[in-house]
Amino acid sequence: AALEGIRGGRAHMMLTSQVFSLRNGTADATQAEKILRSAKEHLFDASCGGYRLNTDFGEIKTDMGRMFGFAYGEKENGAVFSHMAVMYANALYTRGFAREGYEALQALYTQSMDLEKGQIYPGIPEYFGRGGRGLYHYLTGAASWYMLTVVTRAFGVRGSYGDLVVDPMLVKEQFSEEGLAAIQLKFQGKNIQIQYVNADRLDHGAYHIRSIEAGENIQYTREGDCIRIPAEQIDKMSECGVHRIVITLGK
Repeated sequence: AALEGIRGGRAHMMLTSQVFSLRNGTADATQAEKILRSAKEHLFDASCGGYRLNTDFGEIKTDMGRMFGFAYGEKENGAVFSHMAVMYANALYTRGFAREGYEALQALYTQSMDLEKGQIYPGIPEYFGRGGRGLYHYLTGAASWYMLTVVTRAFGVRGSYGDLVVDPMLVKEQFSEEGLAAIQLKFQGKNIQIQYVNADRLDHGAYHIRSIEAGENIQYTREGDCIRIPAEQIDKMSECGVHRIVITLGK
């Protein structure tokens, strides 16, 4: 029998199934929208850091391994498991749900920075248990996935077959009061800074790339609302200094 579904009027749902259905492209666009709504309704708990690993099945299932050996809300049985919550955010971004991806990341960040509620020093723990307490501090792959998602999806700076692709998915809250957001990183050994200018602080979906300023006669191509800088252009860049690319966003 299927593990998930409606049983006796109780929703049986697991976050892991939603992550990989979205991330691997198994769910089509209509199904992705349904996953989004169902996960928010049944799994999201802002008081504990965001998306729980599963709903309360209300039973001990000895045929499903260790997770049901814990009380609900602890470890694999319904805690906010940071690694899977971040992977869910990543999956949301990959399917174009910038707002929802941001909210998933922000819920974890807020909980991780709340010393009184989390009872830990700032940082992502393995999971948040009952009452939102953080446990197994830093014993998690969530931190690297969190950074990966912020850099490659929210800021939209990532590699593609050696090329540099810039495809911003920032929401309005991520820009300063002046409408600025910037990220600096190494790509192919070169120091590159991407600056976004969003003077009207438009939300994702409302802004488009209006203009691009790139030094050193850097050549690029436009692909809808993202730009691609070929690998050979990156190779030509000096290894000294910072190469700044300013992208103006607008309607």
